[in-house]
Amino acid sequence: FQKPQVLYWWKIWLKRGVLANEREDGMCSFSLLASHLLDRTAQWNASGTNVGGWSESDLNTYLNNRLYDAMPTQIKLLLKQVRVGSSIGNKSSDVTFSDCYIAIPSVKEVNPRINKEPYNSEGTTIPFLNQAEVSPRRAFLNGDYNAYWLRSPSADYTSYVYRVDADGDTEAITSTTDKLGVVILLSF
Repeated sequence: FQKPQVLYWWKIWLKRGVLANEREDGMCSFSLLASHLLDRTAQWNASGTNVGGWSESDLNTYLNNRLYDAMPTQIKLLLKQVRVGSSIGNKSSDVTFSDCYIAIPSVKEVNPRINKEPYNSEGTTIPFLNQAEVSPRRAFLNGDYNAYWLRSPSADYTSYVYRVDADGDTEAITSTTDKLGVVILLSF
């Protein structure tokens, strides 16, 4: 009998996320942020641009269609669809909101030092990541730390998106066509 590893794969925090199908006061109870990457890498957008932001990205479509559809019904019944913010890309500071069952974190949610628009409108810093050290931001697969996508397009470029690198630092110079790891965010 092997000890289940699922308990080690999630970082739990209470997050008052806005539910997608309710008014502003409808909140989810808590959210889970995976500490492990999905077992395959993905592109953020095959088009090579960040135009449209997270709501128009290929990764968002994949997570909320293909991955969500593959989940057991019992889990899907527990998941809450929440509204997550993202810049619309294309060097814009405008923010759009997407209704997601499965999301990835924004740069503001993982890096408390980010303090400018449009990133401040993309969420609030996750409490256990609200510290100067970068190690809590690191995610791994098969014992190795790897880079993973964030849902924040760079406000300075039309083809770059933020990521967390293998050392836990956030960077905004990653092409949307690169293949990186994915850390998922689920809300209940």
